Amino acid sequence: MVSKLITELDLEGFRRESLSPEALLEAIERNVHVLFRVAVGVGKSHAIDRLLAHKTLFQRFGLVIYLAPTWAILRERTIVRTGRCEHAAFRVIEPRPRDLCSWRDTEWSDLERRGCSQLAKERLCKPCTYRQESTPACDWPDQWKSLRELGLVFLPEQHLLTNRTLVPMLLHRTEQESVLVIIDEGQVFNASLREHVQRDHLRQLREVVLHRLRSRRPIEDAEPFLDLLLHARTAHELAQSLDQYTKTAQRIAGRAPRIQRAGVERFQAAFRDVSRVLPLLVRAQHPELWLEGDAIHFVTRPFLDCHVAVFSAHLDRPFLEERLARGTVASPFEQHRFVHSGSRIFNLQSRLGVDRFFPRNAPTVLATFATAIARNIEAGRTTLLISRKKSRRLCADGIEKQLARMGCAAEVRWQDDAQLPERPDPRVIPLIHYGVVGVNDYAEYDAVYCLNGYYVSVQALRATLKEVDPRFLDIRLEIETGPNRVRRAVARRATEYSAMLEAHANRFLRRLEIDPVIQAAGRVRFATRPREVVFFQMADLSDELPRCESVLTLELLRQRMGLGRPQARRASAQAAELVRLRSEGLSVADAAAEVGVSVRTAIRRCNQHPARAKTPLTRTIHEETGTGGSVRDRLGALHRHGADHDQPPA
Repeated sequence: MVSKLITELDLEGFRRESLSPEALLEAIERNVHVLFRVAVGVGKSHAIDRLLAHKTLFQRFGLVIYLAPTWAILRERTIVRTGRCEHAAFRVIEPRPRDLCSWRDTEWSDLERRGCSQLAKERLCKPCTYRQESTPACDWPDQWKSLRELGLVFLPEQHLLTNRTLVPMLLHRTEQESVLVIIDEGQVFNASLREHVQRDHLRQLREVVLHRLRSRRPIEDAEPFLDLLLHARTAHELAQSLDQYTKTAQRIAGRAPRIQRAGVERFQAAFRDVSRVLPLLVRAQHPELWLEGDAIHFVTRPFLDCHVAVFSAHLDRPFLEERLARGTVASPFEQHRFVHSGSRIFNLQSRLGVDRFFPRNAPTVLATFATAIARNIEAGRTTLLISRKKSRRLCADGIEKQLARMGCAAEVRWQDDAQLPERPDPRVIPLIHYGVVGVNDYAEYDAVYCLNGYYVSVQALRATLKEVDPRFLDIRLEIETGPNRVRRAVARRATEYSAMLEAHANRFLRRLEIDPVIQAAGRVRFATRPREVVFFQMADLSDELPRCESVLTLELLRQRMGLGRPQARRASAQAAELVRLRSEGLSVADAAAEVGVSVRTAIRRCNQHPARAKTPLTRTIHEETGTGGSVRDRLGALHRHGADHDQPPA
C-alpha cells in the first residue's frame, strides 16, 4: 500500500529535508543497513555526491567504499570527475588496460577465466615493457598494494561478486577501523550468488597440493579435507564436517600463486584454480549447499557485516533482506511513490509483445508506435524507444519503414556505439534495450515507448530461486497468464511447501521482469518531469506506478493516446505525395505507379486531400484519355493509357 505520493510540488522539499547529507547520515548510523528507495530523476546521484563531499561522513567512518554498476555511473561522481576530495585521500580502482596489454590480452583473459590471475600478473605483467619503459608507467598491478590510510575507494560493484571478502580486505589494507559501503543502484543484488566447484577441478587441486608443491611445510589436514569434498555423497554429510577445515581452506587459498604455477605446469590449459573459493565453501550451510551432477553448489553472499547504504530505484526491503541475509533492512522511503501530474503513463497488457508472438505481429505493433512518433515529430517532441536487445534491429527497420510510409523522414539509431546529437532531435530517435541503468543521456526526451515486453523463462526463474532455497529443486514451476493478463508462477504439484514457494517465486518473477522495464523507461525522468510513457508488460504496474493506466489492445491504446489509425496517416501521406507529383506534371497513372497504389486509389486519395483543387482530376482524366462517358469508361481508358502511356491516346 502506498503511504505517500510525492509530486512535483513536493519534490524540492523532499530533496532538501530527506536527501540532505545530515538526514542520510542519521538514517545510516541509526539503522546500519538502510535502503534509500527513490525513483529515477528524484536526485539520488546528487544526494550521493553531497554525502561524499560532507566532512562529517569521514569523521564517523574511517573508510567509505562506493560501488557502482557501471564505469559510466562511477565516472559521473563529482570527486572522480574533478579528481578532488577535500576531506579524505581517495583512489579509483581501475580496470586492466587491455589496449596496453596488446597481444598479451588473450593469454591474460584465458588465465583470468581459469582463476589464475596471480599467475598472469607474474608471467605477463612483470616483464611487460609498459611497466618499465613507458611514461607514465602502467601501475595497474600495484593499485591494490598501496592503500594505507585511504579514506575513500571507488570501484565497480562487480568486485563484490568476484571477491566476496572485498570489504574486509579493503578495511585491512587501508588500516581503518570503521567502514561504510555505499551501493549505487544495487544491480549486484540481482546477480547470481551461487558458486560451484567441479570435482574434476578438485582432483587437479588435490594432486597439486599433495604432490606438486615443493614445500618443507605441508598444509595440515589438506588430504582429508580435499577427500571429503571429493567423496561426500550428500550435502548434509558435507555440511556436517566443513566447519573443522576453516583454517585448512585458508591455508590452501594462501598458496594460490604457487598452486597456479604448479597446476599450469602439470595440467597446461586444462587447469583451473579453485583454491580461492574454498574459504567460502567451508562457511556454506545446509540448505544453501547441495550436490548436483559432479559438482558442489553453494550460495555465498558478500561479506557486508558493516554499515551499508543502498541507493536504488528498483529494490524493495523484503528482496534486499533476503539477498543480504543480515537481518532487518531499514527503508525510510519504502512506501513513497514519485509522480508528476503532467506525465501520462500507459501499460499495454497484451501478448503481442511476448517474444513468441512479437516477430509476426511486429508490423501492426510498430505501425501504432510509428503513428505516435510521427505525431511527436510534427509537434517538435522527442522520443526514446526501448526493445529487447535481440529485437532492436527488427524494431529499428520496422519503425523507419512505417514512418517513411507515413511521409515522415526520421532515423532510428539502435547500435551500442551510435552517436546522438548534443540536443535531442525529434527526427533522430534512439532505441535502447532493457537492462540499461544509470545513463542520463535521455533525461530531456519527451516520450518513451516500449516496443515489446521483457520476460524471463521459467528456467531462468527456477535457477534464481535455487540460490535462495534449494527446496525449489524439487518443485516444478510453470509461468501462466490468467484472464487478467498478469503473469504468475504456479507449482505443478501441491506439496507442503508449494504455497510458500509460489509466493516466493512470484516476488522474484516481478523483480526479474518489472525492474529492468521501469529502470529503462525511467531514463526520461517521467517521475519528475511531464512525459508520455508506454509500457508493454503483462503485469499490474499500479504498485510501482500509481497513475499507470492499463489497456488491453492496440486500438484502446490509440484511443487513450489520441492517435488516429496508422492507415489514415499513410493515406494522408500518399495523398500529399500524389498531389505533389501531379503538380509536377505527372499523369495520374504515373503518379499512382510512383506511389505504389492503383489508379482508382490515387484518384480517391487526391480527391480527399485539401490541395485537390489545384489539380482537378476530372478535367485531367478527360484531357489525358480523350474520353467522355461514365466514370467507369473514363477509368477504363485511363488504365489502358497507363499501360502504354508513351503512346498518344486514339
